[in-house]
Amino acid sequence: SDPPSKALGVWSENDFYKPLMAAIGNVNKEIFFVSPYFVPTGEGSEFLKSLVAKGIYVSVLTNSYDATDVAFVHAGYVKYRDELAKAGVDLYELKKQYVDSVPDIRDKGLVGSSASSLHAKTFVVDEDRLFIGSLNLDPRSAKINTEMGMVILNPTLAKKIQVGIEEKLLDRSYKVISDEGQLRWQ
Repeated sequence: SDPPSKALGVWSENDFYKPLMAAIGNVNKEIFFVSPYFVPTGEGSEFLKSLVAKGIYVSVLTNSYDATDVAFVHAGYVKYRDELAKAGVDLYELKKQYVDSVPDIRDKGLVGSSASSLHAKTFVVDEDRLFIGSLNLDPRSAKINTEMGMVILNPTLAKKIQVGIEEKLLDRSYKVISDEGQLRWQ
């Protein structure tokens, strides 16, 4: 977890990302991210594209524009969507009809609500390591919020979680495809 001082802008060697990356270790064949607020930034995009260039399968499930509770954050993701899809990152966007029965929360400002449709923050690495926590893949989580989570080294559980997400992935989300330079949603 991040130390509480991070919320005050005080950085330390104990910040969340460094120990998280050490616990996750190397990615050898695939990584599957689930993040409702996915804003990879330029550095994050380059990292994901470099994984694909090494032959690693990278996929991301996030909210579609219609399913998100924070349009501002979705706009941040849109800036990177085209280059990621063209580079071979598999992008999936949750369809609106799978939003839980919650009131319309779009006008809650920039911070949104925990009642958003997709709120899980998890990723599975090589079907044997699993992260579950509060971490979104966005600059706010990296630089401002104090985050926490667990890395679970259990291949059976990691595979079960990944299969559970993938079983209905195409039915419940759009796959973003780069087709001759144009994006389309399958």
